[in-house]
Amino acid sequence: MGYNDDVFPFLTSMVCESNEDVINEMYEKCLPSISFLLKKYHGLALKYGVDESDLQQEAMLAFSKAVNTYDDTKNAKLITFVSLCVERRLQKVINKAKALQDNLSLEYSYDDGGTSFSDFLASSDVSFLDGVYFERLVSCLSSFELDVFNCLKKDLKYKDIAKLLDKSPKQIDNTIQRIKNKARVIFKEDNDEREV
Repeated sequence: MGYNDDVFPFLTSMVCESNEDVINEMYEKCLPSISFLLKKYHGLALKYGVDESDLQQEAMLAFSKAVNTYDDTKNAKLITFVSLCVERRLQKVINKAKALQDNLSLEYSYDDGGTSFSDFLASSDVSFLDGVYFERLVSCLSSFELDVFNCLKKDLKYKDIAKLLDKSPKQIDNTIQRIKNKARVIFKEDNDEREV
């Protein structure tokens, strides 16, 4: 459904009031811009192993965030703001995927805090790579997580792990996040037990 420029400001003001029907209509209005950006980054996504559905999901998340954070008192059109937010989000996803292919897995910073996986494991009072902590971590890993963990211990690069296990770098990244979270839980449980 198309709207002329006289109706668009009215819809924008209703979006700011979180009217869900209007947000859906606004999505339809912004869809050509979002589709254009998805096509623009499609080639890079393929090159760096980003799944097309992941790219689409990131675009939808950016649209949602843009609509929820849009301030109609600023001198920017909603469609311009949405396009800018979507493009920045897609660029961030592509840049992360590119970095995953180039960096050493154990040294790559997996979170916004800048902590690499090897730094995380080394920061605990005891080593996760041997003894009871290693056994506890290994016992809670899936078989695929264990395969990735063993590759990490050998200091393989993302692209090498992905090729070896026939998976995308994004899947490897997600798996490492899960391993790191499980290691955090084990470390926290141990610290909680020491405090008791």
